[in-house]
Amino acid sequence: MKNVLLIDDDIMEHKLMHVFLTRRYEDDFGLTYVDNLDDGIEALQSHAFDTVFIDNFLPPYTGAHETYPIISRHVGGASLIYISSGFLAIDLTDTGAARKYNFIDKLEVKDRIMNGLLEA
Repeated sequence: MKNVLLIDDDIMEHKLMHVFLTRRYEDDFGLTYVDNLDDGIEALQSHAFDTVFIDNFLPPYTGAHETYPIISRHVGGASLIYISSGFLAIDLTDTGAARKYNFIDKLEVKDRIMNGLLEA
């Protein structure tokens, strides 16, 4: 069973993620949705997740360069994937050794899940 956390301020992203996961895994997944970083950290402290999807522009933050230092201490062994329809150059070019996250365009999430993203 795949356990997924979605941190995104847009409820439609939750609905879409649920559809994508249902098409790929039928009922063999758990999806937890929160709309802010504080609730995401609380969820990470109380549950184990395989994958964490986080909106790159999660208010009041302006990108992974701001949220990663906060969330990285709580992710554990989960894959951390930033999703957005656009990314800032600072987030894409920061290749520090401590960075352990990936970026996926929101328009590609469905195809990537259907092609086994969560198995990687």
